[in-house]
Amino acid sequence: MRKIIRQPPIDQILQTEGNCRIRLNSQHLLHELLRMTNDKCAYCETHYDHSLQDGRPEHIEHFYPRNTYPELSNHWWNLFPSCPSCNLTKGDGFEIIDNNKRIIPLKPDDDGRLFGKPYQFEKWFLINFETGEIRPNNHNEKWKRAERSIELFNLNRFSLMKARKDLLKNYINDYNRINNFRDNRLRLQTKSYSFYIEYWLKFKKLDYQY
Repeated sequence: MRKIIRQPPIDQILQTEGNCRIRLNSQHLLHELLRMTNDKCAYCETHYDHSLQDGRPEHIEHFYPRNTYPELSNHWWNLFPSCPSCNLTKGDGFEIIDNNKRIIPLKPDDDGRLFGKPYQFEKWFLINFETGEIRPNNHNEKWKRAERSIELFNLNRFSLMKARKDLLKNYINDYNRINNFRDNRLRLQTKSYSFYIEYWLKFKKLDYQY
């Protein structure tokens, strides 16, 4: 789950109802959400196939589920573009109770206003580069939130682990290609699972600003 910078909604997304701008204009919503994530799923970073549905994702994911939090169902800050796998796996799932404590999944655009500290991937997760598996960072005292996020979106499903592992293998086998992508941050960010390569470059101290 890459850190996402969410901007305030543009005027075209908000529709007026009386003197209150409370409704979302679906015509522009998908475009703006995809622009926020470089056309990728906000959770697993799978790139959308632009040959499908005129480039629109199949799912708009409600971080706080609609059935449990209906008052947030159309709130701009609650919506993310999601691949079908992540969205259907999550369903109406959200928090769990563990030892009388609420375990809430991580929100990739959290800037610190919700839970005190801005979301950063490396603070919450570790990566096994040999298997492609993402694991909770146990050095974080609230690591169970990372565990819940992995479970909720099934971020270690076989297809994802294989795709991450294969992607890294290709980069390692062609170091010049790594350098090219490293020097062009925008180009790297538009690729599926680019956070995985960025994290590896940082781990290897290859002069990449993560």
